[in-house]
Amino acid sequence: GTYKTVVQAWDNCGGVGKTSVNMTVAATDLKPARFLYVADDSNSRVWGFTVDPSTGIPSATGQGSVATNSSYRLGSDKGGYRLYVTNAAPIPYGGVFAYFVDRRNGYLYPVPGSPFLLNTSPGPVAVHPSGKFVFVGTVSLQPSDGIQILRVNPDGSLALVNSIPTVTKSTPDSIVMDPWGKYLYVTSFGGSSIDAFAIDTISGALTPLPGSPYTISTPGCINPQTSGMTDLYGRFLYISDGGASEISGYAIERNTGTLTELAGSPFPDDGGCPSGTASLRGLTTEPTGRFLYAMDGNNFFHISIYSINAGNGVLTHVKDTGPISNGFVYGELRTDPSGKFLYAAGDEMIGFSINPVSGDLTVLPGSPFPIGVNVAAFDLAVTP
Repeated sequence: GTYKTVVQAWDNCGGVGKTSVNMTVAATDLKPARFLYVADDSNSRVWGFTVDPSTGIPSATGQGSVATNSSYRLGSDKGGYRLYVTNAAPIPYGGVFAYFVDRRNGYLYPVPGSPFLLNTSPGPVAVHPSGKFVFVGTVSLQPSDGIQILRVNPDGSLALVNSIPTVTKSTPDSIVMDPWGKYLYVTSFGGSSIDAFAIDTISGALTPLPGSPYTISTPGCINPQTSGMTDLYGRFLYISDGGASEISGYAIERNTGTLTELAGSPFPDDGGCPSGTASLRGLTTEPTGRFLYAMDGNNFFHISIYSINAGNGVLTHVKDTGPISNGFVYGELRTDPSGKFLYAAGDEMIGFSINPVSGDLTVLPGSPFPIGVNVAAFDLAVTP
């Protein structure tokens, strides 16, 4: 963005010099989007798109889609070379579909041994920044639910590290990590807590952090579903609470990974607890960490825009968009790596350009973009 400041100096004789300085700061290290993938649970497929880096407009790849047994949640590695799809079907079909991404055209090709069957139903998935581990939440709705750890072998195949999931307080709904892969945080479906773990970067093993699990403070409200994310710099963790219509925020202690709730948290959305009507689901920030976006699933889906105080993480409501769909948009939001565009997917895909100064959203030309026939998309991934 563009910033204004004043530089002033004093000398020992009483002289004062002052001048105004204007600065423009560009995030030059952010890569543009190249490919976008949509998990279509209704048709058990993953649809692939190429993204025009200047306009953000997606176009279906020549491959179109690949078939899976089910297509529930998506995760990609940091460089955009691998894509992982979880299948929440019951045993014996629950597993992880793993693909190489052809960097020339976005086509998907199974890695050796894919799909990798698990002994429980897999749900949320996250890839370690190193690309060496894949973390999968189990969603059997049993007390044994937790996180299964898979190691990525040199040929791309996956090997299970822990045959018994690392137990979480409730069934995992979202998995997020800090940018350096030191800490992993799990929000729970139907729960009101955050499980926090230290990651062994050699083995991938998870060790609970002091104070874990942390309580999500929405007193007097129900917590039927949550979704979480960290900012790009690993400073803050934000959790959406669909039942309370609120967003909880936490500061991440860089050296220990422990969480401290932010002043003013939880932040009310669309009325907040207990009378809010937002039915919050999707939550994301743009890569520079200045703005947060939340999908509100009331009668006509809209997106709430918040500014993030860089010093303390406090959220300030900027505005709500107008209705973006009269159909059912399932609620996961994703920004592209350059921070220029935002996407939401449901029975169709909606794209927005992001104003870098105000955070405001403008619907992309041609949006909504068709995905397929009778699509029920729950998740999407945007890769560099």
